[in-house]
Amino acid sequence: MAVYNDLNRILKRESNGSVTVNVPNLGEYILPNKVNKDKLFKSILPIYVEVNRGAVHIGSRDLPIILVADFSGMKVLYTTENASSIYDYYMTVLNVNLIKPVVNIRSNADHINYRKNDINNYLNNKKSFSEKVKYIFTLKFLFKSNKKNKNSSTENNIKKTTWTGLPRYQNNYKGNDNKDEKSEYARVSTLITADELILSMYTDVPGPVPPLNSEYFEESQKNLPEWRIDIKLFSSQINYGPWTDRNRTLLQYFFYPLSFRDMEIVRPPISGQLRVAPAMKLFIVFEEKTTFRVPTKEPSKDNLWRNKNENDIKKTKKDKSNEQSVRPYAWLNVNFNEGSHIYYELPSFILEDGYEGKLDVNLINVQVTTSIDYATFLHGSQLKINATIPAPLEWNKKRTMPFDIQLLETKIYLINDHIQLITDLIADWSDMEPIENEYFVPTIYDINITFKEFSILLCINECNIIDQLNDLEQNSYLILSGDILDVNVNLPFTVFNPIYTCIPFKVSSKNSPLTLGISLPKSHTIGANINKESTIAGTIKNFELEGDYSFHSVYNPEYIDSMNLNIMASDISFKIFGYLIKYFMFIADNYFGSYGSFTTVSEYREKLNSKHHENNINTNPINAFDMNILIQGENIEAYLPESLYTYKDYITVKTKLLEVEIRGTDQFQDIQINTNPVMIFNKNCSNDFLYIDDLAIYGHRMFGPMPYKLVYGSDWRFNIGSVIGEVHPSYIISIYNFLETFLYHFDDFDNSILEIPVLNDFMSLQLMIKKIDLSIWGKGSTTIVYLKNGFNLQLDNTINVHYCNRIFLDFPYIGIYLLTLADNNKEVESSFPWTEVASIDTNISLCIYLKSSNWKEFYDKQTSYIRQQDRLTKRMTFIYENIENDNYDGSNVDENEKIFGYVPVLVPPFRVTKQGYKETNSNKQNFELLPIFIQIPISDSISASLNSYENKNENESNEYYEFRLKYL
Repeated sequence: MAVYNDLNRILKRESNGSVTVNVPNLGEYILPNKVNKDKLFKSILPIYVEVNRGAVHIGSRDLPIILVADFSGMKVLYTTENASSIYDYYMTVLNVNLIKPVVNIRSNADHINYRKNDINNYLNNKKSFSEKVKYIFTLKFLFKSNKKNKNSSTENNIKKTTWTGLPRYQNNYKGNDNKDEKSEYARVSTLITADELILSMYTDVPGPVPPLNSEYFEESQKNLPEWRIDIKLFSSQINYGPWTDRNRTLLQYFFYPLSFRDMEIVRPPISGQLRVAPAMKLFIVFEEKTTFRVPTKEPSKDNLWRNKNENDIKKTKKDKSNEQSVRPYAWLNVNFNEGSHIYYELPSFILEDGYEGKLDVNLINVQVTTSIDYATFLHGSQLKINATIPAPLEWNKKRTMPFDIQLLETKIYLINDHIQLITDLIADWSDMEPIENEYFVPTIYDINITFKEFSILLCINECNIIDQLNDLEQNSYLILSGDILDVNVNLPFTVFNPIYTCIPFKVSSKNSPLTLGISLPKSHTIGANINKESTIAGTIKNFELEGDYSFHSVYNPEYIDSMNLNIMASDISFKIFGYLIKYFMFIADNYFGSYGSFTTVSEYREKLNSKHHENNINTNPINAFDMNILIQGENIEAYLPESLYTYKDYITVKTKLLEVEIRGTDQFQDIQINTNPVMIFNKNCSNDFLYIDDLAIYGHRMFGPMPYKLVYGSDWRFNIGSVIGEVHPSYIISIYNFLETFLYHFDDFDNSILEIPVLNDFMSLQLMIKKIDLSIWGKGSTTIVYLKNGFNLQLDNTINVHYCNRIFLDFPYIGIYLLTLADNNKEVESSFPWTEVASIDTNISLCIYLKSSNWKEFYDKQTSYIRQQDRLTKRMTFIYENIENDNYDGSNVDENEKIFGYVPVLVPPFRVTKQGYKETNSNKQNFELLPIFIQIPISDSISASLNSYENKNENESNEYYEFRLKYL
């Protein structure tokens, strides 16, 4: 009955009094270091053991794997020393020195699953039923041995004399690998290799707690017993990845299973009870250089290997023999130098809030390399990790684990392949057997990463062609640098098996300025001529980013994953060189666009020679994705350089507020830019200015089907408010010099790889200016250009039988006034009176139509391209819906391509002609001569000078003349 009560108490976790150890009343307190305790035990110490070669394995027949540690030599010393304080009796010390240790995870040959396989194999043989039953119940399958030829008895005797140990301890042992294990191509069985491993364990034999009124009590609470394990690794390599972690969990929970029950409170001992070490401390020190490798699978490349295997079926055996049959795994190496250490502390006491374990990692001179390019991906002088691992009393209570990571003097060479590798690593690590709801523990991981004195290099090579990643003499980089950058990521795993998860994050410079620079190789014409001052592209004094990433754990065509970014910056200054704008476009291509994976020069040439490299890609369906970005900038200055390579003469553009909103989906992208007011100054003309009270830019781009998402339609609209300014002619020359320099750098013909392709998409543009009031000052004269109602520009590239491009210009009112000072006041520009010497009041409406002799070819390409890309959304049917002999069946759409979200229909700024294509036999010139019709109202002041024209209108106050011009 007593046994039953004890089991009942244990299962119900009922308290059975204090868990501390009581000692008899000692009367007057005596310091433990003066007591000779355990004389017999200490008399047989020290104990020294030396082993030339050995191995240790940890496992069970119930586990599919075992942990095997073999070594070339071992020295063990067990002794006693003085206690760490006078309040304990003595300290036991265990020193273990292993020479050439190798720790492996191997398949378990004695695993009971394999024995079951032997039973099944025997039962499938042609034996009688009685023989099968006898085989099972006599347990012969447990002692099964292979039959050997009688003639091989001599060879067996020779092998017995040269026995080298059980196969499981040997490095070439493969075990009985099953098919599931073979599918783990990222399996690295070797866990640790080192030249030497020294393990030291220090344990104080505690004395009693002094009486509360004793003079020793307070001091004893400051010098608590020691329980510490020190491990030193010399020239070691550690392999630990998702596969190793899954097997570690298997071993750990087998020998130390979780109770899934609430913990009991364990308080510190009181007077008269034996002292207890406050925590178990583990200290790992790495001597000499160490490599920590994280092997992982690459789910993102499964389709490429699947396509490769499909192509291999067609190859001959001779071709296959020359290729690698096993898929290589990806890896991430963390190299660090001597002096690095890991410290872990596990408390002994459990209070009302449970307990908190502490983890501190300090790595010196960190270098991270990857399997992508074998070059250094990250370099830092020091890496610090501080983590707190809480354990509440309630075993399934929600808990938050904070991780504080610091990287000092960090330089990161970042390409999109690195981001994809980290994503694959996270996906592989989370790919484990699902747990049941009864065992789920809600956990929040609060990760804070701080970069100090950092530089992030973004590769901006065209087409993402990289031969050597870290070579600054071969590659072009945009460099983001600063003194501090703080990144916070919150991982809320608080719901069991969630379909939808939202991960918030935040990035802040903490009022520390950020600098954006550019690095170009000397072989680059701009890099060879640009000065050092021009390599600084811009600065941001304060930067903050808040966002969240939401995703679904399963695929569903109706599910939409999303990312929201809210970017706030202030005190921004940047230079607008043409090549900088072009390289920002390369960032979009290399990190978010069609050149996401880098290629070498030879690989790029092979792609150019391959005709079907895009059509053979087989991709799995993924959830739709939305991207929402909101950018707010305050106190912005932009500098417009007038020269090619120097930052000497420039135009300054200032604005108080800039707002940019971007929404991108798999089908379209919307861009809205607003700013007001805008002031434009010239460095060399301090009194000149242009003032724009409002500026709004709207862009809408349409994408084709996945996975390429090609742009096949775009609509851009520019709305500019009132433009007021007073400038000198030199100011206009400066603007012209900037535009000429900008276009030259943007084209960058000397360094470009690709020619500008002929686009078959649709593009429309509308530019509206509300009002223009511009004064151009000269010496003693001024010219006033006044557009009371501004002007409107519209154009598009619709191709039909009548035209290939069309441009509309409308000036509702144009006023030009020429003023000069009176003769006696010419020396003072601001004096009065001014005399008007000439003026023009008119308006202009201009229509320009362009047509090429190859219009039919252009028309066929445009309609075919747009119709193919528009087959899912039907947003641009006005381009191709009236085509004669149209046999295209738009209803034949793949089930995975169907779109369930909202997709807006394109509304052009003006009506597009819906005239179908008709064959014509007329022979056209290269470009036809098309008329341009201009209507100009002539004011009364100059109508008298036009009396010679025969087509003068009878109405003298409002006369119109039509000019018929020819466009070549």
